[in-house]
Amino acid sequence: MKNAGLKHVLITSAVPLVAFTVLVVSLLVSKQAVQNKTSVPAGAQQDSVTFFFVPSQLTLPAESTVSLWLDPQGHPLSFVRLDFNFDPNIAQLTSDIYTSPSLATIVTQTSVSQANSSGLFTVALGLAPQDRDNPPTGIFELVRLSFVPGSATSGSTNLTFGSTNQVVDLTVSNLTFTPPSATLSLASAPTSTLTPTPTTSNLGGNNSINPTGVPNFCGGTCGSNSNCQSAFTCYTGFCRNPSCPSSPDCVCSSPTNPPVPTATRVPPVPTEPVEAFIEPLVENIVYPTDPPLEFPTSIPFLIPTSIPTPTPQPPSLIAKAGLPSLIGLGGLICLWLLSRIWFKRRQSPPPPPVAPPPPMPPHP
Repeated sequence: MKNAGLKHVLITSAVPLVAFTVLVVSLLVSKQAVQNKTSVPAGAQQDSVTFFFVPSQLTLPAESTVSLWLDPQGHPLSFVRLDFNFDPNIAQLTSDIYTSPSLATIVTQTSVSQANSSGLFTVALGLAPQDRDNPPTGIFELVRLSFVPGSATSGSTNLTFGSTNQVVDLTVSNLTFTPPSATLSLASAPTSTLTPTPTTSNLGGNNSINPTGVPNFCGGTCGSNSNCQSAFTCYTGFCRNPSCPSSPDCVCSSPTNPPVPTATRVPPVPTEPVEAFIEPLVENIVYPTDPPLEFPTSIPFLIPTSIPTPTPQPPSLIAKAGLPSLIGLGGLICLWLLSRIWFKRRQSPPPPPVAPPPPMPPHP
């Protein structure tokens, strides 16, 4: 009973503590959610880079060109990938496609035939290895596209960015931007509701060409920088590229980049057996033939024309006396020598007798 009472006291004391802890955690979570909800809206965030089309509206009586400019705003760029959407019935892309030498490495680029079939043109440009120490940081023309009228006789289409776009700097950071758009119209389409656009020679024009008071593009007249788009500056009364204000078309000349080495093509590995690949090569080999060996039909021998007759020699002593006579003579000489030795021994005196030794005296 005592243990049961103690357990009841502990449980009743822990319930208020648990409830207080849950309340504090709930308040913290709610505060964080309110802070996230009341943070800066996505649309209010300042873009890292700026894209704009020049001109932003284009009429297609024949082949016309639209340029996409990029202002990195000081960010050292290393990679840009963009998707362009358009209506292929209104406009058709030509093969005259310009890409900036500031990003000289073309990673991927949709073919013109495929783009005119699907209405989607993709291009990805990267910084060349030799330009790594000199990345683009100022305003420059990124892509220039040329269009001709499509199969339709009237109408217009918007040249817009697709869903897969990316801008990366040297720190491998994705930079934010607001996708621009341009309008491509056929000559027969009504243009009264369209905003007057700058001409090719006067990109943006002055206020007489831009009656709405929109800041001018490259070549437009100006009295101060406020009369030009944010990417341009007022120079001697005209909107110019701040990187090269003396250039009337706002295109800065850059040193010619050395060609990017291309990878050596590796021949494909034959899928057939090695024997089937080598046998035709072996059959076509022409081996050099050695000249045939020539053997003589006859071997000449030195045959004497006459045999000389030997000169006769006088007969020797043996030939004259004969062999038996010589044996008999030798035997007679041996008997004579033996008889001489025997007679000399008979005539020599005999040796004197040897006297015996005297007896030895007795020992005392």
